[in-house]
Amino acid sequence: MKKSIRNALKLTLKSWRVLFLFEIFYKGLGSLILIPLLHGWLNIGLSLTKINYISSTNIYRIFTSPGMMFFIITAIIVVAVVMIFEFNCLAICFNQARENKELGIIQLFKQGFSRSKRLLSPRNWILIPFTVVIIPFTQLILTSSFVSNLELPRFITEALPFRLEILYYGTLILLSVFALGTLFTYQYFTLDGYGGLKSMIASWKLSAKHRIRMIWDYILLTLLVFFITTLISVGISALVFLVVNHYYPQGVKGAMYLTITDSLESIFTSFSSSIAMFTTYAYVSQLYNRLRIEKKEELPKAIEPIRKHRKIQNGFLTVGVLAAFVAGVFLVNLISMNSLRQGDWDQSLASNKMKIIAHRGYCAVAPENTMPAFIAAIDAKADYIELDVQESKDGVVMVTHDSSLGRIFDQDVNVWEWTKDELQTLHVNSSNDFNGQYANATVPTLEDVLKLCRGRIKVLIEPKPNGHDQRLAEATMEVVKKTGMSKDVQIHCLDYSILESVKAIDPTMQCGFIISMSYGQYWKLPAADFFTLEQTYLSKDEVAKVHLAGKDVYIWTVNTESDMQRSIGLGGDAMITNYPIRAREEIFASDSELRNFYKQLLDE
Repeated sequence: MKKSIRNALKLTLKSWRVLFLFEIFYKGLGSLILIPLLHGWLNIGLSLTKINYISSTNIYRIFTSPGMMFFIITAIIVVAVVMIFEFNCLAICFNQARENKELGIIQLFKQGFSRSKRLLSPRNWILIPFTVVIIPFTQLILTSSFVSNLELPRFITEALPFRLEILYYGTLILLSVFALGTLFTYQYFTLDGYGGLKSMIASWKLSAKHRIRMIWDYILLTLLVFFITTLISVGISALVFLVVNHYYPQGVKGAMYLTITDSLESIFTSFSSSIAMFTTYAYVSQLYNRLRIEKKEELPKAIEPIRKHRKIQNGFLTVGVLAAFVAGVFLVNLISMNSLRQGDWDQSLASNKMKIIAHRGYCAVAPENTMPAFIAAIDAKADYIELDVQESKDGVVMVTHDSSLGRIFDQDVNVWEWTKDELQTLHVNSSNDFNGQYANATVPTLEDVLKLCRGRIKVLIEPKPNGHDQRLAEATMEVVKKTGMSKDVQIHCLDYSILESVKAIDPTMQCGFIISMSYGQYWKLPAADFFTLEQTYLSKDEVAKVHLAGKDVYIWTVNTESDMQRSIGLGGDAMITNYPIRAREEIFASDSELRNFYKQLLDE
């Protein structure tokens, strides 16, 4: 095990310069050319098919549109080819390191492109679905730096029934085992010239009897990479602290420290992921070499490097890239210092206040969507409570998330089958009454909740059409107007037509469109003043696009400390959470402990 890790680190160190340049140019070309082209391609498809945006609410329409599926499939193929190109280049790079023959960056790109052209042959097409499905979704050993980690949205995995959850994770385990067995596929394809299927079969045979050892090696390697990158992070943070403490005047040191570390954060995150990628691929390469030697198979020959080109390309380009990086940091430094002198820092800090929205009330301490949960949210000083409404049999707007009430209450009846009075004979069942504290809690009306909240807290209402309601939007708005809460209520919904109905009744009502997964220009939807976006795939760029359209971003459902910290970093305007007190603490302590420690030292 130790020998495998040691050999992987040796290969990485031997190749660090060409790996550094490869990653800079590879990611640079991807971010400047390929990603914009892919976005443009998909946007053309959305425009031509008049779908305009992709979300969970119109996903059926996407899959039944031959035109849109053509655009999506071609984009997926391009992503797969780009990933295979990266794996080809890395396989070549580490094979060269084995014989101490470093290639120039241009020569490496040419060789990678030459091997990738073999995908035009039908016998190699199997590598495209293999690369797209197996590699990213297993998140095991090998993931292209071109593709972010993929996962099911959090709200889906949290809501999966136990049996489906077992099936989901069981499928991932099986895919991971298969991925582990086919770990050397790209080596055989790139270095030995095997076809796609033959490469997979050869890899499966080579890895037999060694997979348990490979798992333990990978765990150890992951821990080692984490330790190294953490040390580098602490070192950089300390270096910035020393520089700021020496060169900047008192009063702006803390702010300047946070500004510089913010500017370096994305760079360091990319750097860390690249180290992990390279070391794991180096591990795969050295293991591939060792197992073939054990089987007395001849190893692939290294390519003879063009030495003049290698020295010019790798030496001067490395210096040039590092110089550009230093110049960029210096420029950010100057701009930040100028903004600090103009007082922009204090203004930006004052405006960086996320609203806290208690999801179905403070449902972590009281039954969801009941009066005790709403009272607890008020006591916790949340900015809003979020609740769900449906119509009863007699048209009264009731507060409930589920149409079938058995999950929370003591009888499993449908909300539209009983009148308001009948529904309020129900009580919270024993599994939700918090050890009998709220056994008498029942299904509240929207009117009663709004009267409770008036003058105390704002309310975010989600109408939930169930197919049996007649006038849910109209009835909800009547209650809002009757209780005098129009200025303290917002409406958001998964059904865009509900928002259009609300706007028709009251154009001044703030409305939000709930989107679990999204792509396209949804922020142009006229009836939406804000968007409630599921956190899993949300990025700073996506938040920025919504903000540029003059609209707000609410992030849901944010319950763990790490998710809260991530949501704060994304720059959202509000987070919807089951834990409003914890969320408030995270907002006030939004800097990492290390950064906050250094900032406090600088400010003293």
